[in-house]
Amino acid sequence: MAMAVMSIMTVACTDYDLNGQTDWKGDEPLELSASISETLPTRAEEELAEGTYYFSYVNSKQTSVKYETTKVSFEAGNSTPDLTWDQINTNNNITNKLFILDNVPYINMNGFTSSNNDINKLINLKEIKEGTETESRYNAGPAPTVPGEGNDLLWDTVKVENVSGAPLSPVHFDLEHRMSMLTFKLLSNNDSEINTLLSNPEKVEVKLHRVITEPYQFNRLTGAITNNTKPIDETQAVTLDITGYTPEEGAITESWIFPPQEFHNTGRPVLAITLTDTENQTRTFKGVLPESMLYEGKYEPLEFFSGCHLTVTVVLGSWDDLTVNFRPVLVKKWVTYSAKDINAKQVGVYTADELMELVKAYNQDSSKDNLTLWKYGTYDEDNSTWTFYLWKDLTGVTETDNSLGFITEEGKPSFTFKANGHTINGKTVETNGTLTDNSTTDGGE
Repeated sequence: MAMAVMSIMTVACTDYDLNGQTDWKGDEPLELSASISETLPTRAEEELAEGTYYFSYVNSKQTSVKYETTKVSFEAGNSTPDLTWDQINTNNNITNKLFILDNVPYINMNGFTSSNNDINKLINLKEIKEGTETESRYNAGPAPTVPGEGNDLLWDTVKVENVSGAPLSPVHFDLEHRMSMLTFKLLSNNDSEINTLLSNPEKVEVKLHRVITEPYQFNRLTGAITNNTKPIDETQAVTLDITGYTPEEGAITESWIFPPQEFHNTGRPVLAITLTDTENQTRTFKGVLPESMLYEGKYEPLEFFSGCHLTVTVVLGSWDDLTVNFRPVLVKKWVTYSAKDINAKQVGVYTADELMELVKAYNQDSSKDNLTLWKYGTYDEDNSTWTFYLWKDLTGVTETDNSLGFITEEGKPSFTFKANGHTINGKTVETNGTLTDNSTTDGGE
């Protein structure tokens, strides 16, 4: 699988002299590319931005940092809005200009600025609704299947002064998740009856009380989300459905997206799990979420972090003991594989240096846990096989006996090298990493 997004160099640019290009006319179209960092690198086709987004920039007619916003359409991570570079202010005399991209369907008719008192940069999320729905699109709810849709709020900025590829390269956004995600795992170590009930979704009801479900404002300039200060309605609760069960991890709830929030003043959320046995008798286990969570190796006060996925493991007592115990709350960045971990173009090799890095990484550690290998290929767990991709003709590559130098051993994951018709040192690349002068071999896939 491949992520077709473009990388960005970081050389300053000036009006009508971008990159020092002598053939610059200014009427070249602006091109955009965007990817959504995901926790699973094999879901590459879902990591590319698709659908409608909102792009903010400073118009070339502006003499101050005042942004206007236009709706743009992305397909396979790429977009060409109806804008040319001479319509955009790239003058370095006006500092701190940004390109901004998000998926919040709102256009500020009067534009917005970077000043502290400019309310136009704040968007009321309660007013953002889809179709005939009466509730906000960004209220708490199940995470959408496709990142960027539903209540999955995405955002990123690029400094205009750092964009040097124009007009030859797209301006690339690595979109961040701005909401918080929450998943529960429910199990019992000692009660076989409870474990049996947990394996049947119809016998389990999970409710979470004392949480904010309606975000208030979104700051398009900073990506920050704020919530209303009104007291939480203690009588309301959200219900999370069970989506799976394993003996090791117990019953697993669907992942929900919540607005980021702290619990210092409101009190921590309360979790209630109601089980129904074969005789329709019910028991409700209830407990307050822990005070702390394990985040980046340290214990922090529990909160729903922006851009983070919280996994709460709950250990229930017995049918006659309604105690609830919580294991340490595990928090992981929603954005696990960033541009530094995964090649910002398509997954695969583009340069001789990258090919040398791939061969060295594979020979040292060919396991699926080696993040370097994910930059250049995909992994098939069923067959314990890597597939590496070549996307350019390469020259000057050091080779030994017409081989790229991959070391294969018994018990080590194998690999297939797909050259896609490209050559190395003018030679065809076989799927096993050897080189040949025969242009009709399988290396031309």
